[in-house]
Amino acid sequence: MSVTIALASWPADYGTPVVDDPLSDPEVVVDTDVEVASASWAPREPRTDPATTVWFVDGVRRMEARAWLTETSGATTPGLIASWAAGAVCCNGAAAIERCEVRRGLFSAGAERVGLSDAAGGLQFAACQAQSDSDAGLGNALQAAMRATEFDIARTVGAPGDLVFLDGPVRGRATPRTVGYIKTQQVAYLSRALQQTVEELGVGQRTPLFLTASNNWQHWSWYLRLSRDGAHPWEAVVRCETPKEGVALPTAAALADEATASLPRFASSPHRDVRAPQNLYPIGALERHLRHRLGDGAMIGRRLRRMVAVGAVGAAR
Repeated sequence: MSVTIALASWPADYGTPVVDDPLSDPEVVVDTDVEVASASWAPREPRTDPATTVWFVDGVRRMEARAWLTETSGATTPGLIASWAAGAVCCNGAAAIERCEVRRGLFSAGAERVGLSDAAGGLQFAACQAQSDSDAGLGNALQAAMRATEFDIARTVGAPGDLVFLDGPVRGRATPRTVGYIKTQQVAYLSRALQQTVEELGVGQRTPLFLTASNNWQHWSWYLRLSRDGAHPWEAVVRCETPKEGVALPTAAALADEATASLPRFASSPHRDVRAPQNLYPIGALERHLRHRLGDGAMIGRRLRRMVAVGAVGAAR
């Protein structure tokens, strides 16, 4: 027996852009007959030019410290002190970072929510609610806070006609010209027969639209290929989605064509980005800028210890 080995393009500590045995989501209903019948699926060429002005919205987060919060009742619960930032970069012949917001919080599930404030140094961590005090619950609360900041920015950037890409799923909370950009494929939305169409995509081609729906949202979705990089047929493939509400099928198809025509020109190269090609050049640059704006983690850690030592605890807000 012989085995052929191909190495994944992303470093091991970033996970993988491809899941060979992806999970199915029993809560999501998928309709693959919306643009063309499933039996007629084939790669599609965009029927429109790339967008003139494209925006990319993304965020970063950092856990600053774990904490223990003791309430007046004597009960002690864990907390998470964290920082996050989100911003937007505009590309219209040149790329410029137009928005950047930095926020900080102390996440806890306790009844008595508190924050931390260093009035002299201007460093503040707002009191933030978590649904659970488990590691997963605190981490999910931080992720949700970062995503909420991203959505706030995505809703306010761009002029009519601009195309806005939000890094990650949109989950129904975006404008009709906002497209969710999903770099990793961990849910199997398509049957194995239709996955063959994804593997056959050429650069700058997309699949037909398919509709994903749950109890809370409905999205038009499609896959597209950014480049020929990678040893696995899915490694340079991303999924895009946009809310179905208020967006008719012809409008969604035109938006999918415009997004598919626009994205490959921003694909990164392996020698420039370890998560190439999915971590697009504007997104990578924005992430570096946002991490810089978070400040030095070691310095913030020292200031946190001083704040706790002097009892710089504020009321919930």
